[in-house]
Amino acid sequence: MRFMGLKGILKGIVPSHCRSLEYLPDEKRIAVKDTFKEMYFWVMSVKEHPAKNDSEDDVPFTVKADMSDGNLNFTISGRLDTLTAPELLSLYQEKSLKGEIKSITIDSGSLTYISSAGLRVFLIMRKDLREEGQFQIKNIRKNVKDILDITGFSSLFIYEDNDKIS
Repeated sequence: MRFMGLKGILKGIVPSHCRSLEYLPDEKRIAVKDTFKEMYFWVMSVKEHPAKNDSEDDVPFTVKADMSDGNLNFTISGRLDTLTAPELLSLYQEKSLKGEIKSITIDSGSLTYISSAGLRVFLIMRKDLREEGQFQIKNIRKNVKDILDITGFSSLFIYEDNDKIS
């Protein structure tokens, strides 16, 4: 209420110090409700948009893991975001229970996007490695590398074939 009063949305109807409709007289409360009837609000949902774009960025998320001699190798494709990062984290935790992890390599050739949730999983895995452990990303796409650069995460990882960033 106060925010709307300060921004002038309810100017002249609600005093800027008012925090709830219950403190207003009936005629002012009706005026506020009438004001809201004339406003439009966006409704956000996680439902997929019906018009799907058939670009290479629409790769479904998949993650595969292979561990041998303490070297954990992931192959990730699609978007690593809030909805998919828990799957990567679960797989990592499952593999870490089976033995000591000396190094992690992520093949990100088909990784189309990474959000802060995906970066968080990368950071968790990196911190779990001992100091001598290596966290390597190979086949990284330019847009994913740009995200790592912008967020300051680039210095945490080793990049294989760095000159081949596509």
